[in-house]
Amino acid sequence: AAKELRYSWRDPRRKAGLLGLLVAVIVTLSVSRLGHRPGGAPGARSPGNGALLVGAAVYGGIIAGIQSANQFGQDGGALWLNVAATSRPQDLRADLAGKNLASAVIAMPIFAVLYTVLGLLTGDAVTAAAAFGMAACALGVTLGITSMASILLPYALPERRASAFGGGGTGRGCLAGLCNLAILALALVAMAPVLVPLVPLHTGWWLLLAGPAYGAALAWAGRLAASRVGFRRLPELLAEVSRPV
Repeated sequence: AAKELRYSWRDPRRKAGLLGLLVAVIVTLSVSRLGHRPGGAPGARSPGNGALLVGAAVYGGIIAGIQSANQFGQDGGALWLNVAATSRPQDLRADLAGKNLASAVIAMPIFAVLYTVLGLLTGDAVTAAAAFGMAACALGVTLGITSMASILLPYALPERRASAFGGGGTGRGCLAGLCNLAILALALVAMAPVLVPLVPLHTGWWLLLAGPAYGAALAWAGRLAASRVGFRRLPELLAEVSRPV
C-alpha cells in the first residue's frame, strides 16, 4: 500500500486518475444542490432527495474504484519484480490488498469530508451518513471487480511518464472504455443485496454499517478469486503489460 501511494504521488498518469474523484465530488455537490428546496425547514428529510444523494454516492464510489481497473498495466515492465517474488497465490492476494488499500486511503477521506460537510450544511446527518456508507460499499464492490479485471484484461501503457493522459495505443482506449462500462454494470448488479432493501427500509443509519461491511466482503472475495486465477497466468500477465506501445 505504501508503494502504491508513493507511485500515486510521483506518476502523473496516476494523478490523472484523481480526476474521476473530482468528477464524483462535483456530481454529488450538484445533486445535493438540486435536491435542496429553498425555504424548506432545516433538517427536513425528503425521500426523493435522499435517493438522489445515495445514487450520487453509488456513482462516486464506482468511479473511484474504476480507476483501479488496470492495476498491473500501470506497473509495466517493473511487474517482473513482483512476479519473481510471488511463490503462492497468497503473495498475489497481498499485492492486490495493498493496491486496494491504497485506493481506499485516497478515496475514503475525501468521501468522509464531503458527506460530513453535506450533513452539516443540509442538517440531515442521517442521509449524509447513509450516502457515505453507500459510497464505501460501491468502492469496495468495484475494487473486488477491478481486481479480477486487472488479471483477465490487462493492457500495457506507454512509458511516457511525463504525460498524465498517455493511452494504451490504437484499440486500447476502446478496450478500456468497454471494460469500464462492464465494471459499472457488474458493480450495480453486485450491489443489489444492498440496493434492493432501500425500497422498503429507505435510507438510514443501517447503511453506515451494512454498506462498508458488504463492500469490504466483496473486495475480499474479488481479491481471493483474482489471486487464484492470476497466480496461474502470471507469465502471460507480465508479457501483456510489458509489451511496448
